[in-house]
Amino acid sequence: MGCCSTNVRVRNWFLVGISTVYLIAFVSLFVQIPGLYGDRGILPAHLALQKNLKTLEEITSTQPSLLHILPKLGINGVELGFNIICLFGIILSFLAFTSECCRNSLVFGTLWICYQSLFQVGQTFLWFQWDTLLLELGFLTIFVAPLKLLFIDLHAFSKQIGTISFWLVRWLTFRLMFSSGVVKLNSQCPTWWGLTAMTYHYESQCIPTPLAWYAHQFPVWFQKASTASVFIIQIVTSILFFSPFRAHRNASFYLQSFLMFVIILTGNYNFFNWVSIVMCLSLVDDRFLACWFGPNGCKTRTLLPKILNILMRISTIVVHVCVVGAVVYIAHHYFGFSLESYQTFLHRYVPVTIWVAALSLFFTILKALGRSLMMMKGLLNKLFNIMFVLMVSVFAVVTFSTSLVPYTDIDRGTQEKLPRKFIDLYQSTNKIHTINAYGLFRSMTGVGGRLEVIVEGSNDLKDDGWKEYSFLFKPGYLDRMLPVVAPHQPRLDWQMWFAALGSFQYNPWFYHTMYRLLNNQKEVLDLIDHNPFASEPPKYIRAQLYKYHYTSWNASTKNWWYREHVREYMPAMSLATEQLITYVKQQGLDKSDSNSHGNSICVHLFKCLHAITPPRYGFHVCLAFLLAGILSLLWDRSKAGRDIDQSLTSLNKKPKKS
Repeated sequence: MGCCSTNVRVRNWFLVGISTVYLIAFVSLFVQIPGLYGDRGILPAHLALQKNLKTLEEITSTQPSLLHILPKLGINGVELGFNIICLFGIILSFLAFTSECCRNSLVFGTLWICYQSLFQVGQTFLWFQWDTLLLELGFLTIFVAPLKLLFIDLHAFSKQIGTISFWLVRWLTFRLMFSSGVVKLNSQCPTWWGLTAMTYHYESQCIPTPLAWYAHQFPVWFQKASTASVFIIQIVTSILFFSPFRAHRNASFYLQSFLMFVIILTGNYNFFNWVSIVMCLSLVDDRFLACWFGPNGCKTRTLLPKILNILMRISTIVVHVCVVGAVVYIAHHYFGFSLESYQTFLHRYVPVTIWVAALSLFFTILKALGRSLMMMKGLLNKLFNIMFVLMVSVFAVVTFSTSLVPYTDIDRGTQEKLPRKFIDLYQSTNKIHTINAYGLFRSMTGVGGRLEVIVEGSNDLKDDGWKEYSFLFKPGYLDRMLPVVAPHQPRLDWQMWFAALGSFQYNPWFYHTMYRLLNNQKEVLDLIDHNPFASEPPKYIRAQLYKYHYTSWNASTKNWWYREHVREYMPAMSLATEQLITYVKQQGLDKSDSNSHGNSICVHLFKCLHAITPPRYGFHVCLAFLLAGILSLLWDRSKAGRDIDQSLTSLNKKPKKS
């Protein structure tokens, strides 16, 4: 069986990529556990863990998490269990990153269970779209990875299984990209419709990079062209994911990857853009990788006569021209940016995408079955192979059908035509998030300036007595250039951005943060860059709402920002404020986990680990793990190369004469 038919090399790169994303996700979360989920953190994990779930059935149906099982193994304390699961995820994902023998279904299944366990009690700080994306993609990876039971590699009997399950990754990639483009127009946000969204995006996004300031200075015509290109890439050309022609899929890979790299350069979106690029590997094959990374990919062989080969090439060129023409026509005809033409496009295009994807899946399954019959030798091997292919095919069809429910959220008319059975299947997966709806940046925030919450403390209520807290990565001081922090995600800084878009009454975690700052809680202060009350906590704390703007090229100041006061965000509070006292008691923030004092050696060990990896160095810790993994891969590759050279040298040596 040729490698081109199964794309073994591409799938191995994909598994390396997913291992890397898991590694970053676990490492980034680990350094923030005490401040976010510790007993003295903002949202203690033990308060989110449901009590009295004893049987496995109760746990899986209510709150599937290993944190319910660890006490039965003698590990007491939710914070300790959170740390153990996260550290185990780091170790396992690093092994999968650096060692091919660890990239199997069992390992990726374990990684998925670990992240699922943390997600279930992660609350606001872990409920981002990229976290649910990692859960869905991680679940599919279990079926993409080789299936090994002890020393038996069952995947070797049916390599076509990976072809079908890898198609589901392509379908997920399409849903993510296409939906992310459509929801922008569905929101009817005037900036997206007027193609002016990018004139606000760079300064209003959560955590900009230094390059975002320069991108913000581009002229309006360039920003409009950038906005239009986002729609073309995400909405129009994404249907090429399912084209039978390699050139179309390769072009889609380049376009999507280019968009992700531009976002990486101008915005700190943690591991989201990196995992999107990894997902796009489902669009290419081993021949594509051979062009970039050496001649180890498979070479194409044609058995067609010269005349037929020339005719095939001509017909391929004609198809390419037709596809480009269709893209231009759709972009011009339907994207005149009138609501009526857009809705007409959506009502027609969404069902077309479903049928095109369904046909692509059908031919993928058919091809896998055909190759199973032709490539395998022996009747038993053929039957065993076909059985596995059929099992995975049923799984793929059910997964595809179920995913149509969240996918058609972008067009309710299409969703209403779906069978009720699909909706029931989707609702049954809600608890574990194996199938999700996607769509980022529906409405452009920060039009007229980005809203920013500034926390202040004071020992009196005089106007000149208030001092600002400075956060690690979000805008605060006007002369401060924001750093590059991705792929690490500072989750408190992200939530502060969301808090500015609403009110503190609808953000319970904000109450919790203010309460911890009034107590100078070290674990939470580690998430803060500068505490103006280092010696003793402030008596009062409040929050002000500002509008931040980027400075311009010709500004006389060297500041990156200028700001204007909007209003008071949260009134001054103290530990004696009745509203705060009542809320703290209701939430149980004044109570610690009764089991957290056990396992003193383990608790002390994790305290030492967190002491040497504080949140402010989260980016550096992530980078250190990445570099260690890359060096390990390079070492293994060079060692394998030396072994091959030594073998060839020994074979070329002539035997000595006796």
